[in-house]
Amino acid sequence: MRLVPRDLEIIRWVARMKVANAAQIGRAFGTTFFAMRQRCGLLIGAGLLRLEQPFHDQRAVYLATREGCGLAGCEFLPGQDRVQIATLRHSLAVVSAALELLLAAPGAVWVAEREVRADRLRGPEISNTHIPDGVLVLPDGSRTAVEVDLSAKAPARLARIVSYYGRTRDYAAVRWFAAPPAMAARLQALSRGLPHISVQAWTVPAEAGGGVGGGGAWPGAARP
Repeated sequence: MRLVPRDLEIIRWVARMKVANAAQIGRAFGTTFFAMRQRCGLLIGAGLLRLEQPFHDQRAVYLATREGCGLAGCEFLPGQDRVQIATLRHSLAVVSAALELLLAAPGAVWVAEREVRADRLRGPEISNTHIPDGVLVLPDGSRTAVEVDLSAKAPARLARIVSYYGRTRDYAAVRWFAAPPAMAARLQALSRGLPHISVQAWTVPAEAGGGVGGGGAWPGAARP
């Protein structure tokens, strides 16, 4: 196939997100589910993306291959071309949250959780501090930690995470997407007095397997 600059952008975007479906990629690039599915099919044929569909009743997802990352000039991390089934639903929800933030902040860059962890390991000191689900880097260089919770966390663990964000200077702000209403309420109570922490009671969009929103780009059962 003849690659165009947009193809390399798609590969880099999928690599940064780790995993995404055609509806999400289409929303990121301002096109339809069907048009993006067709283009991704060509990239799969060229060995630059990989398609997996772990569950027959859910959307197929795309991952960047080692060859795709090499051609697009982005880092390939170990295991990046394999789906982690246990965390797939959460991973897709993180992508949708990232899309909301990226589309609202032109020029911003998304750093995935595994990239944050890799940066920590490459640093002068290996830290055991909390790793967010992703980091939004704004054009001015400021960093916003992003958390996505689809189920309730133990109160003690949640308090430790909020406490970490209360004392760390690594992030200028924290955006928390909490799907369970009770979780959102608990987080709002814990973060009272910490104005840089913003808690959003969130409904997972349809594009990530939720029940509301998502642009209606997913017609029924998952297909490649």
